Amino acid sequence: MHRSDVDKFFHWDAQMQRFSPQWWRADMQPAWLFFDHPAVTPTVIAAAPALTPPGTFRVFYSSNQGADNWLGNPLEIRNLLFEDSTNLTPNANFTVQLKQIGQTRELSNFPVHVRTIFGTAQFPAVLKEPIFMASQDIMQCNIQKITGGASTARIYLGGCEYFTWSPDLLSFPEARQHVHNRVRKWMNRTRYIHPYWVTTDTPVVLGANAATNVIIRPGESSQFEAFTIAVVSTGNFGLEMKEAKTGTSIMNGQVTQTNALGNALLPTILPCKYLIPGGNYFQLRLEDLSGAPNTIYFTIAGRKIYAPIKEVSEVLEDTRVVPTPADREFDFALSPY
Repeated sequence: MHRSDVDKFFHWDAQMQRFSPQWWRADMQPAWLFFDHPAVTPTVIAAAPALTPPGTFRVFYSSNQGADNWLGNPLEIRNLLFEDSTNLTPNANFTVQLKQIGQTRELSNFPVHVRTIFGTAQFPAVLKEPIFMASQDIMQCNIQKITGGASTARIYLGGCEYFTWSPDLLSFPEARQHVHNRVRKWMNRTRYIHPYWVTTDTPVVLGANAATNVIIRPGESSQFEAFTIAVVSTGNFGLEMKEAKTGTSIMNGQVTQTNALGNALLPTILPCKYLIPGGNYFQLRLEDLSGAPNTIYFTIAGRKIYAPIKEVSEVLEDTRVVPTPADREFDFALSPY
């Protein structure tokens, strides 16, 4: 670490005879992003089955006399947060689907249950592969209530905002170049790698003590690396899971929901990385154990990697900015950090 890396955050206070921090000089800081044009602060979610007008997250552009080299204030999204103030967050019952407008990129194969993808401030849904939003990028969030009447909710993206033109960077050219290079590398990485959530091809509604087979297709245009599994259901159930094309099973028998699955707050973290080639898909055998009708929302969180399967490791290495939680070999704790 260079002396300038430390000096830029402190100044000598002659009156107090001590060094004082200069927090305003930081070139990165925590940030939360809410919908950019809500009619009211909470988002009103229409009663089922109507669609709620899409909400948009927008990263605005700002500069300081061109010192940002047109990079502005990009946002590295590290967690997803929400609150349902009408039905209480643990009972929230609506789906969401995120879409990056500039890249025309949907971040899930179908709408997913909000409680399998978004967390809360106490238990945030931490992204192992962050979402990078450059200045002027727009993220659209489509929302639809599953059952029940209208409700109000607040949905946030949390992460780190880069100040590529911060006053400090004007005085420290090397630090300025470092931040600018990091942003450019993120912009390159997001062309090849981004978070992705996959859910069942069809809604799952089991009769009492009934069983069914369902398919989860990550897609054919890229490889999919799975990280965690989350579920929301109205009752207990048993699960068997395998890769359909190869017949590879990751369970030697039925595993109960309690032992196999979490939710967005505390997801089931896979013990090792699980790379699924493009075109392959999961087959699930689900059996109700509650003795009553059971609706199940099943979501696998991971990332898309746009590279031939044999070149995945090279692409990950070439586009690495700093090791993200997704680049770590193994997670021993619940938190990806």
